[in-house]
Amino acid sequence: LIRYMMPWLTCIFLIAPFAFISEVFGQQKLFLIIEIIYLALRIAAMLIGIGMKDFELAVILMSVVGTAMLLLQFGIYVYLLRRYESTCLTQAGE
Repeated sequence: LIRYMMPWLTCIFLIAPFAFISEVFGQQKLFLIIEIIYLALRIAAMLIGIGMKDFELAVILMSVVGTAMLLLQFGIYVYLLRRYESTCLTQAGE
């Protein structure tokens, strides 16, 4: 089972340190919505696994959902940082 969880755990390890970015850029509302969606998807993944009486499927679905959502969050972090950097460079050129 751990092999199914490794991508998710790796993403947690690599992306979690960037969580403060949402606060720095005042994007708490956006990330609250993302967390609510993430919670709903995790519950759905567990219910699907439980409904099919397949623990391994539940773990796989949790890992897929977790990895996808963390990569989405990382993409948003990168976007926010690039937008900020672009703004700084534009202001420096003036």
